[in-house]
Order: sequence, then structure tokens, then C-alpha cells
Amino acid sequence: MPNIPTYRQLDRILKNLGYIIVRTKGSHVQYKKDISLITVPKHANKEVSQTVFKAILNELGIDKKEFWKIWSL
Repeated sequence: MPNIPTYRQLDRILKNLGYIIVRTKGSHVQYKKDISLITVPKHANKEVSQTVFKAILNELGIDKKEFWKIWSL
């Protein structure tokens, strides 16, 4: 289990959680579900920064273990 996901992994997990892409501008993608809006830098196979990853986990209300558990589904 990696520590930090790549953009592609994050994209897959957000879509599995029911988030949809609502906007793409430059190298950033915005995902929305209900009132939650998450902006993710889009850099293909590069890992997202740890700060961004923590902010996304906080917005999702889950921890790293839960995140990677969703990845394995």
C-alpha cells in the first residue's frame, strides 16, 4: 500500500465514492458530490502532495487506512 496516491488513483477513488468532475481548468480538476467540492492537481502519474492528500482525506472524512481500503475494492 503506497503512502500517497497518484492523480489517477485519486481520480478512481473519488469516482467510486460518487464524486463527479464538474470543472477542469489548466492542471486542476474539481470533483463534486452534494455540497462537497474537492480540487485536485492533475499530474498523471505523479503523487499528489502530502498536504493536498491530507486536505482531501479531511474533506472526505476518512483516514489513510479507509482510503486504501476503498482503493482495494
